[in-house]
Amino acid sequence: MTWPSGAAPDRLGGVYVAGSTDGSLAAPNAGFSDIWLAHYDGAGRRTWLTQFGTNQYDWPSAPIPDGAGGIHLAGGTYGSLGGPAQGGPGDAWLAHFIEPCRPPIAYCTAKVNSLGCVPAIGATGTSSASSFYGFTIHATNVINNTVGLLAYTNSGRDALPFQGGWLCLRTPLQRTVVVQSGGNPGTVDCSGVYVIDLNAYATGLLGSTPAPYLAVAGTVVNVQFWGRDPGFPPPVDAALSDALEFTICPE
Repeated sequence: MTWPSGAAPDRLGGVYVAGSTDGSLAAPNAGFSDIWLAHYDGAGRRTWLTQFGTNQYDWPSAPIPDGAGGIHLAGGTYGSLGGPAQGGPGDAWLAHFIEPCRPPIAYCTAKVNSLGCVPAIGATGTSSASSFYGFTIHATNVINNTVGLLAYTNSGRDALPFQGGWLCLRTPLQRTVVVQSGGNPGTVDCSGVYVIDLNAYATGLLGSTPAPYLAVAGTVVNVQFWGRDPGFPPPVDAALSDALEFTICPE
């Protein structure tokens, strides 16, 4: 038998659900009733499930988000969960879970540039609260030999008309240092690429003043490249990529 004990929303339209089971949901049953904790995204898809317990009766209360992408869960046990049982009618326990880092998700719509190319954002590596390098965000199909920057926020997604395209980030926004697109010399084409290592930027290695939340594990960050497109007249002479959403990982 499996039953829920409580649920709590996450920051992205999903939900955490906790409960008890005398079966094997995500691991072999340890004995009598185990505890389980699951996460479902905004579309109702289960993204992860964990199960744990002792060889006695164990049960949870409702989960409580920690405000930084993790979850607190408390409950009771007749066994030795996290430490030796103290006797009596049961012991209390408290656990903290950090949600597994999700891969970056692309969303929103890029602005077609003046040459008819569509800038496309992407990422390689892993975002980290402690590493000095290794999470490269890039935008391809950019007009060569132009300047750009990465706009970012921890306030979530948006889709507002902006300079002939779409602003995909909810305000307030921050901006990284300026980067050069490079590409083929002596001609104007879409061979440019904007690139920045956000781990290096977050630790101050690239200059400027990064937002402190870029070094806080569990923070959900949204980013979008902005650049110059001299083929459009002011005030819409801007290049706008689509956007990425990702979570800062602990390491």
